[in-house]
Amino acid sequence: MSGFSLFGVLPSTARRQRWLRAAVAAPLAFSGLVAAGAGTAQAGPESGASAIVALGDSYISGEAGRWQGNSLTDTGSRDGTDRAWTGTGYDPARVYGTTAANGCHRSDSAEVRSATGTTQALVNLACSGATTQNVFRASSGGTAFKGEAPQADQLAAVAATYDVEAIALSIGGNDLGFADIITSCAKDYIIYYSYCHDDQQEVVDAKIDTVMANVGKAVDEVRAVMSGAGSTRSRRATSAAATRRARGRRACI
Repeated sequence: MSGFSLFGVLPSTARRQRWLRAAVAAPLAFSGLVAAGAGTAQAGPESGASAIVALGDSYISGEAGRWQGNSLTDTGSRDGTDRAWTGTGYDPARVYGTTAANGCHRSDSAEVRSATGTTQALVNLACSGATTQNVFRASSGGTAFKGEAPQADQLAAVAATYDVEAIALSIGGNDLGFADIITSCAKDYIIYYSYCHDDQQEVVDAKIDTVMANVGKAVDEVRAVMSGAGSTRSRRATSAAATRRARGRRACI
C-alpha cells in the first residue's frame, strides 16, 4: 500500500457570511483529494491493482448523469437529453447501473470515471444524499445508507484488495440541508420575487460549526482506514492535522 496525504481547505469562520452565496456554485461543505505519495512499501494490498476511490454525496457520485442537456419536452427522449430513454421507455440503469435501484445514482459520467489511464481501477463509493455520518466507520458512529455500509467501511474493503493511489471526498452539503436551502431560495425568487440569503444564512450559521466538525471527522475516518491498511504517510498526515487543530486551525494538508 503506497502512502498518501490529503489536500483541501475547509471554510474558516471569517468566511461563513459568504458561505450561502457560494453554495450554488460549489460544494456546500468540503471537497478534498487524497493523493498518492511515496510511502514505505507494505506487504499485501500494494501488490493488487491500483485504484482511485470516490467517496461522498451526489456532488461526486454522478447524480444527474442521466441528463445531457435541457429540454421543454417532457416525453420520449426529451429532445435527446434523456440518456435513460430506450426508445420505448426509460431505464435509469443504463446510466446508474445497479445503483439506480437504491438511489445512490453512481453514473457512468461521475467525475472519477474521467480519470481513465491513471490507475487500473476506478471505484465509486459515493452515494446521492449521503451525509458525514454515512462516511464514518460503523465503529465510530457511522450508519448505513440506502442499504449500503458506511463508506469508510467500504473503503477498508477496497483498500484490502487494491493499491489505493488517491481518494476524492465531497461531503457536508446534505448535513447543511442543501436541498431544502435551494428549494427555499427558488421559491423565494420565483413566487415572492425576493431573495433568500437573509433567512437561509441563519440556517447555515446555526449548523456550520457542527457540520464542519463532522467534515473534519470524515477526513480523519478516511485517514484512519488507510493507516490501518498500511499507509505510513497517512499516520504522519493525521498527526500533523491533529497538531494544527490544537492550534485552532481547520486546514487539512
